[in-house]
Amino acid sequence: MYFCNQTNNRKRMKLLKIFIIVIAAFSFAGSAYAENSADSTKSKKKTRVIKRVFKSYNNCKKDAGSCTYFDLSYQVVKSGNARSTINETIQDSLLKAVNIWDNKKPADFKEAAVNFIAEYTKSLKEQTNGSSWYLETDGRVNANRTNVLSYRITQSMYTGGAHPNSYTTFYNFDKANGNQITLSTIFGTNYESALNKIIDANFRKMKGLSATDNLQEKAGLFENKITYTKNFAIEKKGLRFYYNSYDIAPYVYGPTEVMVSWKDLKDVMPDASYYSK
Repeated sequence: MYFCNQTNNRKRMKLLKIFIIVIAAFSFAGSAYAENSADSTKSKKKTRVIKRVFKSYNNCKKDAGSCTYFDLSYQVVKSGNARSTINETIQDSLLKAVNIWDNKKPADFKEAAVNFIAEYTKSLKEQTNGSSWYLETDGRVNANRTNVLSYRITQSMYTGGAHPNSYTTFYNFDKANGNQITLSTIFGTNYESALNKIIDANFRKMKGLSATDNLQEKAGLFENKITYTKNFAIEKKGLRFYYNSYDIAPYVYGPTEVMVSWKDLKDVMPDASYYSK
């Protein structure tokens, strides 16, 4: 009887040791995961800096349902030798974007916000339906490649009328010197005709149309053709051409994007390595 109890005790002790080891292993794994997660979050905060300017009429809340407000947020480029030049161009472009009245030339974003609310206050004497206004502008890094940085500014606004309006504009920079990259920078000269053919073919393929289908009738475009736009982004897979509402089609069709791969562009630019890295 004593021997049996002693054996059972030894078994219990062995099981207890195994249990303690398993618990310790899980605890260690959990601690390691928490540390990695914290480091990852910290790293993300270091690489992304967002600045914001917000002002509303009578200090109303943006999500209140009926609130007139100005809301600008933009990402600051924090890496690269030419970041100061790039940020200066971005901020200048943002200031032009929020200056929606020709007679108002703000010195900075805060003044632009004050001007927007002042114009709304002035309009209250003329409005009959009392609808609220808003101006939302957002700037973000679209793609950060080895040699090239693509930046996107998106804007949505309503200042009365049938519907809001939205716009997206892309800016591409050479990270070595901060210069803006245009289509002429990429292709040189006499590229227009060849590029238009490539865009036309890709658009038709995207829409499931034949080479002879009428683009006005089948795709709702203003004309029976689509040509390149200077509003484009340099990305990993190629060039993204972006057409805002009203650029090539009525508002109801919304914006149009045409992606052209580096492979599609081989006849226009045999060596795309500098931009595709």
